[in-house]
Amino acid sequence: MKRYLSLVILLLCLVWLPVACKKDDEPEVWHWSYQDSLDVVDLLEPQQGFLSSKNHLPEGKIGVAVTEETMEVIRHDTSSVRYLVSGFSFSITNSVYAYTFDLGIDTTITAYVVDTLDGSVELKVDSLFERGSDSALAADTSISKVLRYSSRGDVFFDSLGGDAAWRLLKYSGGIRGSTPEVATAPSFDSLVLAYPAGGLTVISSADPDAYGMRGLFEPEDLIHISSGESVSVEEVFVSGDDTLLIYLADDKGNWIIHEPGASVSFTSKGKSRFYIIGIGLGSFVYASDEWSSVIWGIPVIVD
Repeated sequence: MKRYLSLVILLLCLVWLPVACKKDDEPEVWHWSYQDSLDVVDLLEPQQGFLSSKNHLPEGKIGVAVTEETMEVIRHDTSSVRYLVSGFSFSITNSVYAYTFDLGIDTTITAYVVDTLDGSVELKVDSLFERGSDSALAADTSISKVLRYSSRGDVFFDSLGGDAAWRLLKYSGGIRGSTPEVATAPSFDSLVLAYPAGGLTVISSADPDAYGMRGLFEPEDLIHISSGESVSVEEVFVSGDDTLLIYLADDKGNWIIHEPGASVSFTSKGKSRFYIIGIGLGSFVYASDEWSSVIWGIPVIVD
């Protein structure tokens, strides 16, 4: 009987031994903690000016220039009243800047930097077309439209776990913003950019073989220029049948109307950003439409 009992004990030990060894060899499971959140936010906060898209809004009035081709479209659409806007300005009543975290299966996270702005856009009207008419009448009035803006940019972090410090490794290809909401806002398909060291085609999606707004890139993979140099926007491809008035804006909120080859220059060293803004033509023409636009903020490293 003792012999059989010893055999049973031996068999149990043989079964238990691999299990015990496996447990010892398994890496410790990583759990997101409150301290992790504080450490990541400590890395994000000093870059709020770069990661937020709020600063691209101008402080004063921006002029509107409608091409003759677009004017002909407006003139011949006699189904409703059409307003001709000469300028517009923003008024922000509420702004929320926030982070959300997407935890990886290992010691990585992606932080989504989200901006939401509420306010209004004041449009100065100099002339209008009455319903049924293709002749403009002089006018002196203004139209106010609701502004509901949201944007997102992504930042990728990694850590070895345990006591290892978090490291900010990658930024998304750009900040993506829209009004009034993604489902109803106009959009860009792609941009063709040029700068002294080369050129870049920017697409909207994430693609491992291209520069995409939703892709994640290390700082050395972003646009690099020297202080005083410019980035020019050679072409802008608009999605679908959207008709947009397109502007460029620098990191100080200075806006210029885009023409092929229009450029934005940079003098402050460090991480900067310029914006391509496409505003739906209906926002300038029809009183009933909400303000509609798409905004891409492209990162630039000024060496």
